[in-house]
Amino acid sequence: MNSNQVKSDYINAVELMDEVWSPKVWNMKHTVKKEVTTLNQYTFSGFLDFSKMLSLGIPKEYVLKLVEFIDGDEVKDFFFEFLIRYFIPTREKISEESYAEHFHVNERYSILKEIIVEEDKITAQQKLKHFLDKKWYASLKGTPMYNQHNNPHNTYVGYWCFQAAAITKLMELDDSSYRDNTYYPKDIL
Repeated sequence: MNSNQVKSDYINAVELMDEVWSPKVWNMKHTVKKEVTTLNQYTFSGFLDFSKMLSLGIPKEYVLKLVEFIDGDEVKDFFFEFLIRYFIPTREKISEESYAEHFHVNERYSILKEIIVEEDKITAQQKLKHFLDKKWYASLKGTPMYNQHNNPHNTYVGYWCFQAAAITKLMELDDSSYRDNTYYPKDIL
């Protein structure tokens, strides 16, 4: 697949999302004593989908459409904001996330949030390498994406961590220590 195909698929995906989007449809629902509350956070798969789409970030006008969805859903996430501020540098920084409960997002991806605030590039590179080597694929455990390469219905599309590529680019990290990691999409940089 070439970069024009990726861009075309990205545009089509955002356009389809725009056609069917309803505010807070991907937000986590929480039930206590038969009362359902919509939380200002995404489900685990919603977090992965949005972080991947923001990480790809092509072209800008479609990223801005994703930002509209996130803002409409009232989701506040430090990693999302890190990616969004690349496209909207004047965007006001958030002081806290909107999670009432993390539903495994921060348990699985807190290291990404540590990396994006890390001032020492060597430490950031080491943490990102560790994440790719030890955490990324394991973070998918318990989701339909885990072990997808063994699915008999040929639905495997890869385990690339586009989030790592975005961090590398935006923080201007040297990816030589993790460039050949199976999950690192080096060809998109």
